[in-house]
Amino acid sequence: MSSKSKHKSQRKLTTQGLNDFHEALIKEATGYLEKGKIKKARLLYIEALKKYKKDIGYEHKLVVTILNSLARIYELEGRYDKSKPLLLEVLNISKKLWGDENPTVATALHNIAGIYQIEGKYMEAEDMYLKCLDISQKLFGDEHEDIAKTLHSIAGLYQITGRDEDSKILYLQALKMFKKLLGDEHPYTKETKKVYQALVDKDLVK
Repeated sequence: MSSKSKHKSQRKLTTQGLNDFHEALIKEATGYLEKGKIKKARLLYIEALKKYKKDIGYEHKLVVTILNSLARIYELEGRYDKSKPLLLEVLNISKKLWGDENPTVATALHNIAGIYQIEGKYMEAEDMYLKCLDISQKLFGDEHEDIAKTLHSIAGLYQITGRDEDSKILYLQALKMFKKLLGDEHPYTKETKKVYQALVDKDLVK
């Protein structure tokens, strides 16, 4: 084996070893998260993120995974000020890795919209939700579970901002889609039916 080929092989092995190490760290953190050990999971994800940035670089699919998981933990802890910047990073990295119209980009937009909604920034939330919906429709067509979820989220936003008629229309669209794709007994179907019916009943007592 030539010296050049030997060094190339060693670099490949080193990179693979780093990948295995980082993936093991992420797996351990995910295990803690699934067991409800949020603090331990958070600390491991932060460690994994630092190591990944140092060893391999920032624009990598596993970095997106770590950032998403950390953002989820901060949301569980009610620390939305910590969660949103991470989701914005997910959005930026995902666009660089996979382009503007990608499921990961759509999910990031949806998650950011949810935080804007919690913060009371309803115009920003609506803008993000609509961008998410547009991407999902381009990717999946007119009927998909992700589209139904986004319709449900937009309907919820409209409901809390007093746009009951717009809300009912979107809840009904989501309900029909959930029924068709997931069945009548699925939790998403049941929840959507419940909130839609509540709006219908509200009209009846006016």
